[in-house]
Amino acid sequence: MKLRKILLVCVLSIFCFACGFPSEEQVKNDFRSANPTYAPISAIVGEGHGDAGYYHIRYTKPNDNQIYEQIWLYLRQEDGKFKITHKESERIIE
Repeated sequence: MKLRKILLVCVLSIFCFACGFPSEEQVKNDFRSANPTYAPISAIVGEGHGDAGYYHIRYTKPNDNQIYEQIWLYLRQEDGKFKITHKESERIIE
């Protein structure tokens, strides 16, 4: 069961990246620009389609051992580039 979920996430991620989605490093850089004191751990596409991708960004804060997550929505604009259009509130993961 767990292997199926991992495989599904991998297939969806490959599909999304093939459609020109921002790379994990680009999303991390966007996150660092908005939150310079936070340290991003990962930025993985969770859901989406050819024109939209929900990135699950996990990060830590200074002097805090907890791991947090925010979900950012990137939408393809008329010029073909992706832009952040929505940021959900953070939640504690661990």
